[in-house]
Amino acid sequence: MTDMIYNTRASAKKILKKDTTKSKTTSSDGPDCIDFNQFNASLIVGIELILFANYFILRSLLDTYLEFQSHLRFPIANAVLKMFNQVTMTALEESIQDFLDDLKIYLMQEARKSLSTLAELQQGSGNVPSLGGLNERDFLYFAEEAEFLGSLQNAKYYIEGLFAKYGKTQENLLAAASLYARLGNREEAIVCLKWSLETNPYHIRTLMCLGVLLAELSKLDEAKRILEAASDIEPNDVSVWIILGLFYESINDAWNYERTNVMLKQMKSEIDKNDEIVSQDTDETIPEYVSSSDLINTFDLLLQLHAKSFIDRGLARLLLHIQKYRMLFGNTVNDKGSTDNLRLPKHIPRSTKNYANYMLDLSTYYRLNALFILQSSDHIGRLQEAESELKNSLQVEPESAENWCLMGLLRCLQMDAKAASGCFEMAMQLETWPVQNHRLYRLKLAQCYAEIENMNELEDAKLAFEESNRLNNREAIVWAYLTMICLKTGKALEAEECLKIIDKLGLIDEAIKTELEQIKLEEGKGSE
Repeated sequence: MTDMIYNTRASAKKILKKDTTKSKTTSSDGPDCIDFNQFNASLIVGIELILFANYFILRSLLDTYLEFQSHLRFPIANAVLKMFNQVTMTALEESIQDFLDDLKIYLMQEARKSLSTLAELQQGSGNVPSLGGLNERDFLYFAEEAEFLGSLQNAKYYIEGLFAKYGKTQENLLAAASLYARLGNREEAIVCLKWSLETNPYHIRTLMCLGVLLAELSKLDEAKRILEAASDIEPNDVSVWIILGLFYESINDAWNYERTNVMLKQMKSEIDKNDEIVSQDTDETIPEYVSSSDLINTFDLLLQLHAKSFIDRGLARLLLHIQKYRMLFGNTVNDKGSTDNLRLPKHIPRSTKNYANYMLDLSTYYRLNALFILQSSDHIGRLQEAESELKNSLQVEPESAENWCLMGLLRCLQMDAKAASGCFEMAMQLETWPVQNHRLYRLKLAQCYAEIENMNELEDAKLAFEESNRLNNREAIVWAYLTMICLKTGKALEAEECLKIIDKLGLIDEAIKTELEQIKLEEGKGSE
C-alpha cells in the first residue's frame, strides 16, 4: 500500500512539473490569467490523498472492529476481514457503510451490557431513586411496592424520606412500624409505635400492634398492660379480644382466656340479633356452621407484623374449629394429609350457606398456613410444603383469586416466571378479582413479563454462540459463554455437559473463569 501511495505522489509531481513549464509560456498573457492545468493537477492530487486518508481511517476502524469482535468470537469477523482485503476504490463507500452498520449493531449490544452492569453496580452500592415530586401517599405506595418486589433497601429509604419531608405523623409511624416488623427489626418498630402513641394514646390499631410486638419480644407484662388497655378503650372491637385471647393462651392464663371466649360469644350473638340472620339451610338435620371471618380478618394484622407465635396459635384455633364441625358428620378413612379428611360428606347440599362458609374457611386455612410457612421458615423444603398447602386450597376453592395470586408468588420464589405469570393471569380472569392489594400483583406480573423477555434474549444469545461454536468447537471461551447462558436459563444438564467440554479444552481466560464461577454460585451450581 505504501508503494501505491509513493507512485501516486511521483506521478502527481510529474504532472505538476509539466504543468509548470506550460504555465511559464502562458503566463505572459496577463497577470490575472488562471493556470487551469496546474489547478486540475492539484485537485487530482488532493482527491487521491483524501481517498487514501479515508482508506487508512477505514483500516483503523477495521482493526478496532476486529478487536471488539475478538471478545465475542463471532464468525462475522473473518467475513469482514475478507471483504476489506478484496475492497476496491469503486466499492469503498458501500463497504464503509456496511462496516458502520455492523459496528453500530455491535456497539449497541456492548452499550446495553455496560448499562446493565452499571445498573447492577448502582443497586449494589446503595444508590436509590430520587424523591422529588412525591406526596405523602406516594411515599407510602412506593415503599409498599418496593418491599413487595423485594427491594427492602429502597422501601426503607422511602420511609426515611417520608419522615424527612412530612414528619412523623400517626399514619406514617404506623406504616413504618409495620415495615420494620416485616424486616425483622422489632425494636425499631416498637419505637415508632411509642412515638405514635405520644400523638394519640387511644389509637386502637397502634395499641394492638405494640402489644403484639412486645409479646413477641417476651416483654409479657408490658404487652399485657397494653392489650388490656386496648380492650378497655374499645370493648366492642372483635380483633382486640381475639388477640388478647391468643395472648392469654400463650401465657397459660386460663381464667382470662375463658373470659375472652365468653366476650367473643356475646359479641357474636349480639351481631346475629342485630342483623336478623336467618339460615338458608332448609334441612334442619344439618348443624349450623359459625363462620370464622372475625378470626381470619385478624390474621391480616398478625401477618403484617410477622407475629409468629400469635399466627401459630390462631391457625391452630381455626383448624380446631373446622375439625369440630367436620366431626359432627363422622370420621373419614382417607390418607393423612388429604383434603378429603376435612371435606364435608357428599349428601350435604353444595348450595347451602353452611357448606359455602365451611369450604371458604377451609380454603382460607390452607392459604394462610402456606403463607405462614413462607414467612416463618427458611429451610430448603419450605417451598414444597407451602406449595402442597396451596394446592389443597385450590382444590377446595379453585375460583379464589387470592389462592392463585399466592401461588404466583410461590412460583416467583421458585424462579419460574412463566408459571408465575400464568397464575396471576388466571387470578385476573376470575370473578373474585380484584383482591386486596391487587395493584401489587399487577406489578409482580409486569416483573415476570420482564424476566421472560430477558430469558428470550438469553435464548437469542445462545443461538448466536451455538452458531459460532458450530464453526469452531475447539474454542473454550465459547463453551464458557454457553455454560453461563444454560445456567441462567435453568438448563442444568446442558450446563454440566458444557462444563465437561471446558475441562477437556482448558479455559485460560481468568476473567471468564471468575465470572463463570460466580454465576455457578448464584444459580446454586457450586463447583464440585
